Amino acid sequence: MKTIDKVKKLLAENPDLRDNRTHLIAQMLVREGMTSEEAFIVANNFTNAASIVRASCRLQQTKPELRGKKYQSRVNKAEQDRVKELLGYKPYAKDGVVEDNRSEFKKLSQDLQNHINTHIFKKK
Repeated sequence: MKTIDKVKKLLAENPDLRDNRTHLIAQMLVREGMTSEEAFIVANNFTNAASIVRASCRLQQTKPELRGKKYQSRVNKAEQDRVKELLGYKPYAKDGVVEDNRSEFKKLSQDLQNHINTHIFKKK
């Protein structure tokens, strides 16, 4: 079962977990085989770590002197993904299988070429 399905099931079964990420993480870890005590220690550290990561991202975004060597490549990748989305590319289907956009592009290219030949050059 995928993680998203496990989380969905937990949230459906335990409405209290919808407002408490630490408990949600702990419950996931318990279901994966950790003891409750271990799970809560990890969950607390995880939420602290997530806060640290968010703070680091925000600082690097606003303070260039705090950026690492890989910052620009991460920003470039994020920008490329944003542009691809704006252009209508959908690299992943809902089931997680990579879609091949080349066949759609090829068909559009053929349609455009046919239109040019038919209407501009009057070829058939």
